[in-house]
Amino acid sequence: MQARLLSLLLDGPRGMADLTQALRVEKAALTGLMDRVERRDLARRTAVPGNRRSLQVTLTDLGRGTALAFHIEVTDEMSGLTAFLDADEEGRFLSTLTGILERNRTAPDRPSSSDC
Repeated sequence: MQARLLSLLLDGPRGMADLTQALRVEKAALTGLMDRVERRDLARRTAVPGNRRSLQVTLTDLGRGTALAFHIEVTDEMSGLTAFLDADEEGRFLSTLTGILERNRTAPDRPSSSDC
C-alpha cells in the first residue's frame, strides 16, 4: 500500500481526499498510512495554500527515490514475465492491461479496504 501511495505521488502533490479515492480507502486508513510514511520520511502532509483545512501530500527526496526504485523493480519483473511473448501476444497483453488500468482509474467506488 505504501508503494501504491508513493507511486501516485510521483506526478506531484495530491490532496488527502483525492488519495482516499485513488487508493479506495477510508480517511482513517489513509491517515494511518500517512503516519507510517511520514515516520519513514517518504512523504509529508502540508496545508494547501489558501485552504487551511485541506492537506496535500508531497514526496520527500527519499520517497521519490523509493517510488522510482519500486517502479523500476516492477517494470523489470514484468519484462521478465512477458519476455516469451511474440509480437502479437505482447500487443494483446498490453492492450488488455491498458484496458484494465483505464477501467480501474474510472471505476465507481468499490468497498474500501482499511488494511493498510
